[in-house]
Amino acid sequence: MPNSRIFTNKITTLDTLENLNLAMQSGVTPLSDSFKSVDEFFPETYRLDMVSDLVKFLNSSNEGLWLVKHSNSNQGRGINMVSDIAAYKQGLLTKKDKWGDTPSESSTQKAAQKLEE
Repeated sequence: MPNSRIFTNKITTLDTLENLNLAMQSGVTPLSDSFKSVDEFFPETYRLDMVSDLVKFLNSSNEGLWLVKHSNSNQGRGINMVSDIAAYKQGLLTKKDKWGDTPSESSTQKAAQKLEE
């Protein structure tokens, strides 16, 4: 099926919806009678592989349950539920590899540490 990747890949779907939202807000795409923004039917979403979104998420005061899914996993693998953003942030700062060693710092860990300063 042509263009099926747009809806079968979570990052591509998110990018497509962000572009639609920008087009709706700028008037390029006419506003729907039903929806004025993508935010009305798509839940608040952060790409934790992007430092700017990670910072927004870690500073979020939104309480509730979050689903964290790695961008490189599929078919339901790698999904974690996060109810405490502060604990998630602390986990990023103290993350260890499978041997118990602290791995070299990832960009995610570096961003989390910058927030601590």
